[in-house]
Amino acid sequence: LDRTPAVRLALTQKMAAATFFFETGGDTNWDDALKTTWMTNADVCTWEGLICGAALAAQDARHRALAEEDPLRLSTVIHLLLDDKGLTGPIPLEITLFDKLEKLELYDNALNGTIPKAIGEMTTLEELWLFTNLLTGKIPKELGQLTQLRKLDLFDNLLTGGIPEEIANLENLVELYLGPNKLTGNLPDFGNLEFLEQLWVFGNKLEGAIPDGIASLPNLRGLLLENSPDQNNLTASSTFLNQVVTLFELEALGLSHCGLTGPIPTEIGMMPKLKILRLDHGQLTGILPDTISNIASLAELRVQQNKLTGPIPVGIANLGNLKILNLETAEDGNEFVDNGFGALVIASLPDLEELGLSFIPAVGPFPGAIANLDGLKKLWLAGNGYTGIIPAFLGNLEALEELYIQNNDLTGALPAELGNLESLRIFEADDNQIVGAIPPEFGNLAALVQLKLKNNAITGAIPDMFAGLVNLEMFIVYTNNLVGPLPASIGQAVNLEIIDINDNAITGAIPESLSNLKKARVLVFVDNSLEGPIPAALAEMNSLERIYLNGNAALTGSMPAEICALGLDFLVTDCGFDCSCCTCV
Repeated sequence: LDRTPAVRLALTQKMAAATFFFETGGDTNWDDALKTTWMTNADVCTWEGLICGAALAAQDARHRALAEEDPLRLSTVIHLLLDDKGLTGPIPLEITLFDKLEKLELYDNALNGTIPKAIGEMTTLEELWLFTNLLTGKIPKELGQLTQLRKLDLFDNLLTGGIPEEIANLENLVELYLGPNKLTGNLPDFGNLEFLEQLWVFGNKLEGAIPDGIASLPNLRGLLLENSPDQNNLTASSTFLNQVVTLFELEALGLSHCGLTGPIPTEIGMMPKLKILRLDHGQLTGILPDTISNIASLAELRVQQNKLTGPIPVGIANLGNLKILNLETAEDGNEFVDNGFGALVIASLPDLEELGLSFIPAVGPFPGAIANLDGLKKLWLAGNGYTGIIPAFLGNLEALEELYIQNNDLTGALPAELGNLESLRIFEADDNQIVGAIPPEFGNLAALVQLKLKNNAITGAIPDMFAGLVNLEMFIVYTNNLVGPLPASIGQAVNLEIIDINDNAITGAIPESLSNLKKARVLVFVDNSLEGPIPAALAEMNSLERIYLNGNAALTGSMPAEICALGLDFLVTDCGFDCSCCTCV
């Protein structure tokens, strides 16, 4: 038998590739075009996704020099590139038989199981891309042995446990993406990784202090550490932001929910490459610096929900690259004063995709210049004090996905034109002075998830619109003047979770079609004029937690035993109603 190194290499690589093929679903799940190039008698260097030294030597001088030193490298697999090819199952251990591998790309597949510890023995690896899979378990500390590694991307998996301290020893690392996952524990101090350009750890469950050393990494271009209420619990020191603004290469800075305090440094205006700035949901004080208007590259600015005060720099309206602007506040948040900024920025930035100005004082009617924001996807204009009617032109904003106009003094009827918004997912118009009926055209809002119209003066019957609202989860219309029956078509909105029609004048029977709502958790029918028996079929709503029926004196009969058997958290009726399992009021 021929035992030459070349033959041994060919046999080893073909065995490794064949094992990889079958264990990752190659015969069943792989992309059809890819399958045809694998498992042939040809050299594995011709199989799609397996790139050998010869191909690389033809492209660059470094690989040519390496091949001159080791001619066998010409037929050695150096890159394994199988992103978005339908791979399934765990990563086979046999992958380590490609012992000269420099780049391993398996992202955008459905690989599961753990990351093999043995990958830490593949010491020639320079790039490891495993993002957007279904990988679980811990990040192996053995990855800390990959001293040549420049890029490590584990983004968007289901990884748990801590971030190994050994990762902080990868001194050649340039890009590190570890979120979103389910990682816990503290964030290691990556302050020694002088070449690091990208550090993303958002979307985990990390806690503790953010190491100050991270703020002094000279080559950082992307730093995304942001938390959210149910994710990371990282906190930044009082000096962290002051250090970060000296990183002049930075293009993206995400410190949302990181407990930032003190003023925003004026030096932030000296970050010439900054495109993304997220400093929202903290305790920042003082004014929003005028210097922020100097960052011409800025495409996203989020400083909502802090303790900022004073006028908003009007120069922001000149930031022509801005796509996302959120300055909104709440009752205990920012206290920006009205300096006409809202109308100015809306008129000056027609390319905005997200605009948040809620609870920033304004006067007069809804800004007419919004009609020109035809790329707008999200609009927060709650609690501004706008008066007059809801403009019909909102129905022309075809890209709109979220619309928040609650807590204003808006009057008139809901425009039927809003029914044109095929992408609308959330519409909140609570706490205004809206009159007239709910337009039946709302039944065209197939993407709608939340519809909240509470505390208005809306009249008429609830339209027979629910057959088209297949994604609706929340229908909240309490404290209006609605009349007539609850339409039977409500049972066709099969994703409904919360229905609240409290404090109206709804009449007729409780529709048996509600039994189709298997995801419904809360029914609030209080203070209406519902009549007749309570349908036993409601017991088929197997996700129910609470039903409130009090204030409907015309309900008859007794509570069906099937509903009592559900053991709901709350089942509330009038005290005169026959129910042994209810709380009566």
